[in-house]
Amino acid sequence: MAELSEVSRDPLFDSWMGKIPGRLNTEQAAGILGFSTHDIPVLVRNGMLTPLGKPTQRSTKYFAAIEIFRCLKDKKWLSKATIVVTGAMGG
Repeated sequence: MAELSEVSRDPLFDSWMGKIPGRLNTEQAAGILGFSTHDIPVLVRNGMLTPLGKPTQRSTKYFAAIEIFRCLKDKKWLSKATIVVTGAMGG
C-alpha cells in the first residue's frame, strides 16, 4: 500500500485533494480508474481491489481514495486490471 507521504507529494493526488472524500463508492472508484461500474466487482473478485471493512456480498462497497490513486498511477496494475476485466468479459 502506498504511504501517505509518497502519494501526497504527487501532483495528480494534489489536484484532487479536497475534491474527493477519503472513501469512494463503486461508481466513484470506477470513474477515477477509467473502468465501468460493472468492472469493479470483477476486480474485487480477482483480488485487484479490496473494499474497506468487511462488506457483505449485497452491501455497498467503499474503497480508500488513497489506494485508488495508487492504482491509477501504476501502469502495471492498470494493464493487469484491464486483462482481468477483458478476460472476464470473454474478450
